[in-house]
Amino acid sequence: WKRVVVGVKSAAASDRGAAVVALAMQLLQVALGLLSTPLLLNHLGKARYSELAILWALVFFAPLLDLGLPRVVARLGAGLADGLRGADAVRALRSALRGQIVLVACVTAGFGVIALASPGAGPFLHGEVGRAFLGFCAVLVCLLLHNLLTAHLQGRGWLHRMTLIQSVAGVLNAAVPLLLWVAPLDLGQIALAFLAVRLLALGLAVAVVCRGEQLGFLGLFRGVRTATVPLIREGFSGIAYFALAPLVVYGERLLIPAISGVHSMSAHLIAVDVGLRFLVVPGLVSQYSFRSVAQGLADRSALHGVVPRYFAMIGPLFLLPLTAAVMFGNELVHAWLGAQADGLTVLCVQVVAAALGACSVSALLVQVCIAAARTGALSKLAVLEAGWYLGAVAVGSWLLGAPDQITLMASSLWALRLLVNAAMIVRIVFATLQTSALWRLLVGAILPGALALGVATVLDATLSGPALWSGKATALAALALAWGRGLGPWSVQPFKAG
Repeated sequence: WKRVVVGVKSAAASDRGAAVVALAMQLLQVALGLLSTPLLLNHLGKARYSELAILWALVFFAPLLDLGLPRVVARLGAGLADGLRGADAVRALRSALRGQIVLVACVTAGFGVIALASPGAGPFLHGEVGRAFLGFCAVLVCLLLHNLLTAHLQGRGWLHRMTLIQSVAGVLNAAVPLLLWVAPLDLGQIALAFLAVRLLALGLAVAVVCRGEQLGFLGLFRGVRTATVPLIREGFSGIAYFALAPLVVYGERLLIPAISGVHSMSAHLIAVDVGLRFLVVPGLVSQYSFRSVAQGLADRSALHGVVPRYFAMIGPLFLLPLTAAVMFGNELVHAWLGAQADGLTVLCVQVVAAALGACSVSALLVQVCIAAARTGALSKLAVLEAGWYLGAVAVGSWLLGAPDQITLMASSLWALRLLVNAAMIVRIVFATLQTSALWRLLVGAILPGALALGVATVLDATLSGPALWSGKATALAALALAWGRGLGPWSVQPFKAG
């Protein structure tokens, strides 16, 4: 019995240590990403930076081609009986991989036919932007296969292995722009460097899955498989949410130039880029919570413990640093971007960052929807969201004339979308969990950023010099103390009780 207790304590300590290392890697990724933005701006200029941001958005359209299979693979790995989970999860993974490869081959063949039939395709693909386009398409293919493998690890409960792969890929991706210190790369060469990182991450994922399941490489494709049609049917029930999400997040990059002719929106693109880098923290912590959530759905009392533990980590790691970034946004952006900084960029960054707190709630509740097989409700939400958001962007681009006005509109609508999305996901999950504390969680996550934005705006307009710094520091300390002693427990504890 003593040996068992010691073993359990050692395993728990090991898990905590692995979680700390994983979070440290994610924070390193954020730091490298923030360092890379001014480097890219100084090397490429704002116009070519905007082109790179638009091309990079291709990678995030992976859910349009994954058939919803990663979510199904994760659910099957987490939800089956212990005695069968390993074998059935591998069968599902084999079917998903084969189906994904067939789809990629068909899309590639179709793209090749279109390129051969188009007279202008040849010169375009040989140019800088065309080579970058092909490079990011190859990155997309690697990501499709990689996502299936990491979803399998997530479902099997091998979270540290999954996080290791994602952390290595994330850090190397964030470090790619640092190559500009060594050589003046063009867009095509930068895309090739990103492709090398994705190939490395894909190879690492293959090796980890094969070792964990005691398979050879061909064993990922050969052997007993699950029927593919039921997997695709379940995946399609929620594919609209995950497929439309990139269109909603990045669609304005294509829509605004098409309507208004404004191509350079660097202030908005920088703000969104910063926001997405911050979101790796709730993304990682919510993935760690997935297995506990899936098991907690069968025992609701266990789920009541998952939520407080999640927010106990999200508070100091995400919400409070985010509040500081909003409060000192003017100072941080000028120190970060130097000569490339301006008032519009500062305002866009602050507006987007102030709304990011809502994502700490929606990230966890999306995991609840996946575990409860309620992604169909998320898909309906995605259709509505795409309609109103892209419609609002289109109308605003048509009505507004000045590029600065359009850029600020894009960031404001992007922030509003985060708030509306989180509120609607809370409403969806409320039907499953039946607790009003979900709304308290959302309010508690949004208030720090909103208050920081209001206070910072007033202080920037009325104070300067040391008085401004001391005023912001005092306000930030007051917000942190109020959230830690009041808003945080006020939002979490009722869920624990209900």
